[in-house]
Amino acid sequence: AASPAVNGGGTVSLTGPGGGTGNGNHGVALRPGASVTTESGGINLQGTSRGGTGAYSAGVVLVGSDVESTSGAIDIDGTGAGDGPLNVGVSFDFSSTVATAGSGTVDIAGTGSDDGVGTNYGVQIDRLTEISSEVGVIGITGDGGDGGGGNIGITIEVASSVTSTTGDITLTGTGGDDATGGYNHGIALHNGGGSITRTSGSINLVGDAGLGAGNSSGVVLAEGTVTTGGGGAVSITGTSDMLSSGVSNTGVSLDFGSTVTAGRGGLTVDASAGGGTASNAGLLANRGSTLGSVGGAVTIDATG
Repeated sequence: AASPAVNGGGTVSLTGPGGGTGNGNHGVALRPGASVTTESGGINLQGTSRGGTGAYSAGVVLVGSDVESTSGAIDIDGTGAGDGPLNVGVSFDFSSTVATAGSGTVDIAGTGSDDGVGTNYGVQIDRLTEISSEVGVIGITGDGGDGGGGNIGITIEVASSVTSTTGDITLTGTGGDDATGGYNHGIALHNGGGSITRTSGSINLVGDAGLGAGNSSGVVLAEGTVTTGGGGAVSITGTSDMLSSGVSNTGVSLDFGSTVTAGRGGLTVDASAGGGTASNAGLLANRGSTLGSVGGAVTIDATG
């Protein structure tokens, strides 16, 4: 059977509220093989899930599907809802693609469920998914939900990537603020690695960990890579919550051979540890992880 497709010459907009009380009540869902494309206009996807007591109800979800614009902007906004786990704002999974050519921009915003029991991510980029632009900027904002643990603002996992040729890349992530569990990171590149790459220009990461019971970093890289070349700069700001309990509430954490490499524009890291009982570092670089710049200054301000 033919794959479902929405093709347009102008702006394409899809808006959806989910329904029901069980699992998988997404607002907007593109299933394997589906695509939304346009040649001269923008693409807008906006969805709110209605999860009830179930799990995995995303505001907007792409599973093995593509959203592509030749020259227009792509805007994706999703809000998760429901009492179970994995009620995510925006989820991209299984080799999905979001791409703009020319000067088109990519703007993604997701908010996880405030009523769930954990892993209610703001924005989830998983399993070989690619987010890309040529000249246009990429902006991703994610707010993790509340309840339980693992409520990450922005998670990039399993060899997924965010790339741009000359457009700046900015990620702003906030972990779940009222969570009772741990691992409420602001931004995480982990679980099999994720990468953020720009050929020449700026990469900016701003992560605030949520309040929780330990192991919550503002920005965490575990097998993660952040790279820009030429005259490009990298700025990373990571803050953990001073009211958190437990251990390893780190401002910025690099582990398992993660790398951060800036171009001639230099590298700036501002890292502030959270509260807790032990191992709460401003900046942690562990197990072969490195930070540096090719031809630029490196400035690190870390507070434990």
